[in-house]
Amino acid sequence: GEYRHENGHFLKVRKSIRCIQAEDQLLCVISVNDISQAKRLEEESALANSLLAATLESTADGILVTDLDGNIRNFNHQVPQIWQWEIQSGDSVESLFLHIEQQIYDPAQFRTWLDELYNDPYLASQHPCALRDGRFFDLSSRPQRMGDTPVGRLFGMHDISAIKQNENELRIARDGARAASKAKSDFLSHMS
Repeated sequence: GEYRHENGHFLKVRKSIRCIQAEDQLLCVISVNDISQAKRLEEESALANSLLAATLESTADGILVTDLDGNIRNFNHQVPQIWQWEIQSGDSVESLFLHIEQQIYDPAQFRTWLDELYNDPYLASQHPCALRDGRFFDLSSRPQRMGDTPVGRLFGMHDISAIKQNENELRIARDGARAASKAKSDFLSHMS
């Protein structure tokens, strides 16, 4: 509840009543504790969690957070969409990585990258990843820290499929231009 302080401000309080029978009298003790600071901290924590959730969901990239024991701590909605996998409560990151390995062209290279990351909790690294369905992702990972101490890993999953498609189209156009230039040179050399 709330009580009005003598200065006019309201305080959030926790009330408790304890009664005991003493001889032929009932004695009651009413305790009122100010919990305003605890409530304020609770509200600040809820606001910070809301901000974190909004931030995670505002990006087109997949974001996955794990602890150092291989447990999934948090992720945004993009992660299950990217990997076409429904993450269940209690799933380990290893089960996700095994699922990813089934979808990519070079699972051994992916596993080597993961081993390097988990062998050095301070390592930040990127890994290009070609999927069997034709998509391309730039995977990144960096340590999650509390102060200077690693407490987990953050994984980012950035879709670079459009970039790879543009690179391929440019390569085809360049090769076509080279072939046309060579054909023109050959034609002109035969004409002379």
